[in-house]
Amino acid sequence: YKIVRIGIPAGLQGSVFSLSNTVIQSAVNSFGSDVIAANGAAQSIGDFTYIAQNSLAQASLTLVGQNMGSKKYESIHKVVWIVVGLVSIVGLIFGTTTFFLYKPLLSLYIPNNLTALEYGRIRLLFIGIPYFLCGIMEAMAFAQRGMGMSTIPMITSLIGSCALRLVWVYTVFDTHQTLEILYLSYPITWLVTLSVHTIFFNVKLSKTKKVNKMATESSNNPLEKVTPELVGMSQSDALKYLELPEDANDFQMDEAFWKLSKRARNIKDDKQRDQKIIDLSYAYDVATGKEAKRLYEKIDDMNITIASLLKVGRKII
Repeated sequence: YKIVRIGIPAGLQGSVFSLSNTVIQSAVNSFGSDVIAANGAAQSIGDFTYIAQNSLAQASLTLVGQNMGSKKYESIHKVVWIVVGLVSIVGLIFGTTTFFLYKPLLSLYIPNNLTALEYGRIRLLFIGIPYFLCGIMEAMAFAQRGMGMSTIPMITSLIGSCALRLVWVYTVFDTHQTLEILYLSYPITWLVTLSVHTIFFNVKLSKTKKVNKMATESSNNPLEKVTPELVGMSQSDALKYLELPEDANDFQMDEAFWKLSKRARNIKDDKQRDQKIIDLSYAYDVATGKEAKRLYEKIDDMNITIASLLKVGRKII
């Protein structure tokens, strides 16, 4: 289920991107054969930058996922900003290098064509140098997927990098039909999309930290404070209490706990409010397996204590 939930939106995002690229290519074709040749050559050179920075951007998916799984939420910000920094450095180095070396590089694709070389230089200036923005955008999207989000980054990318680009072509470019204006759509849409990605990432991380903090604080309450009818509930019962299906994942459990806790805090009676939050925390711990882990740890501690007492007893005897 998790593979489908994360994989399908990511695949759909990649396929829909081809729509905006087709419209852009159609606009490029209107400038003639020299621009078509230059655009293709510069795009091939830009692919080296994309591959280099995208390889680093994908690291955020793995590293964020690992820290989410181990509940090391404080490390997630550090990991993401390190990845963003590395992507920016690599993207800027590759982008600026290919721009300043545009003549020898483009001549490999379009030799003896000074007009096409100039058009290629324009693409490398407007798309190649700010290409690091695309890398940051990808890193933030991968970070959200590492946190269990896939639909939101897909929608953000489709609206920001696809729909907005199409709007640009049919409005701004339609009014000012120059190659510079057409290529300017790339860095602008990258900047808008990565900004929205960053907002959603920070909101999700902040919410996850609050959920974990609330669950930890409430979990420290003695079991005696939990409503007696709930003590000993099964994982299936806990999921029902959280209004979730039996195949719910960790992300859905966090979201349900956050939503129900927020609702519980609106209860006017202090005693009822506190009791509801304690019960929700207990059900959340049972559903996520934290309660079972805590019981196992207590049993292990008891076994160690008993073993120590037996050892001392043998020495006395």
